[in-house]
Amino acid sequence: EFVAPTHVKLPNRSLRIHSPRQEAMLMASISTFGFLTPIVVDDDLTVVTGELRVQAARKLQIEQIPVLRVSHLSRIQLEAFRIADNKIQEHGTWDEPALRDALADALAHDIDLEALGFTIADADVVLAEPLAADLDDVVTPPATSLLRPADLFILGPHRVLCGDAFAATAYAALMGATK
Repeated sequence: EFVAPTHVKLPNRSLRIHSPRQEAMLMASISTFGFLTPIVVDDDLTVVTGELRVQAARKLQIEQIPVLRVSHLSRIQLEAFRIADNKIQEHGTWDEPALRDALADALAHDIDLEALGFTIADADVVLAEPLAADLDDVVTPPATSLLRPADLFILGPHRVLCGDAFAATAYAALMGATK
C-alpha cells in the first residue's frame, strides 16, 4: 500500500546510526531513481526496516511511499527480523569485476556517484585496474639491504625516510621544520 511518510511512525530505538553523508546519498538516490524499496511496517505503521528511507522521504517532501504491512509476525519476531535485515547484508561482498563494469556503465551514462552511494574516492578504488601478479616478474630482495634506519632521501619536494613511523625522532627527521 502507499501512505504519506508523515503517517509512518519511527521505531523507539534505531539499530543503525546513519551519518548525514549517508542520508544525503540516499536522498540523491531517491531523487534519481524514485522511491522503489518499500518500507516494512507493523500493523500500527511503525517502521520495522527502512527508517532512513522514511526520513529521506520526509525531507524530500514525497507525498506517498510504498509500505509492506506485516501482520503475521509477533512483536518479538518483527524485532528479530529487523536485526536480521540489518546484519545479514554485512556478510556479502562485492563481485569486483561486475561492480567495476556496472559502475563504469553508470558513469558513462552520467549517473551521479552520490545517487549510487559512492564517493569519488570509492569509485576510484573500484575502477582502478587490478594489478596483475606475475610471479615470474617478482624481484627477490638482496640478502643484505643497502638501506639503514635514518636514511633520508630527498626526491624533489618529497622526503622518504627509512625508519619507524611511530618513532617521534623518525617523524622529526622526516618532516624537518615542516609541521
